[in-house]
Amino acid sequence: MITDFLRNLNFLYVAKKAEKEKLSEKNRKLLATLIETGETDVQDKKKLIERDMGPMALSLINCIDEPVFKTPEIFFSVVLDLWKNFKLI
Repeated sequence: MITDFLRNLNFLYVAKKAEKEKLSEKNRKLLATLIETGETDVQDKKKLIERDMGPMALSLINCIDEPVFKTPEIFFSVVLDLWKNFKLI
């Protein structure tokens, strides 16, 4: 669930950056729908994580921001730390 959440969050960051690009009206509407759906999905996953793993897990996850996705080394380091904190490994 955590890895899926991070994937969705990363996708949402990319989609929000695309808003700054020059897009046709049709693509702009598609992007707006995609961002809205992505935000809903991220919020739903946060609720599941809080329910299943507790408020501490949600607090750790809320600290994640875009720089985590800049390199694979940073990303996997953060994922490994989260798994250790949540006692998943």
